[in-house]
Amino acid sequence: DFNFTAHGFLLQAGDFQSIDCPGYTSLFLSGLNPVGEMTGGVTSTDGSQHGAMVRDGVCTQIDFPSGTGTYANALNSQGDVVGRYTGPDRTVHGYLLPHVR
Repeated sequence: DFNFTAHGFLLQAGDFQSIDCPGYTSLFLSGLNPVGEMTGGVTSTDGSQHGAMVRDGVCTQIDFPSGTGTYANALNSQGDVVGRYTGPDRTVHGYLLPHVR
């Protein structure tokens, strides 16, 4: 937008829906499963990056333990989330988080 804030969106059957996560400065979405849950990342007011899952309009923050810069890339209909995070050694790693629901 004009404030340089990133918003998520969903385009379904010609209907455009803007999606935001209250309390965060931006939202990036990258995954959508068949039951309508979405994954991506949010930015906190302090600039830190977190993974995110949006279900029924509610945002859930996902952080890999001891990691920084977590991002949730995708999820399946069972609620398994895959993503990436930066470890303490500054190396990017992948993760699988089963059954986030």
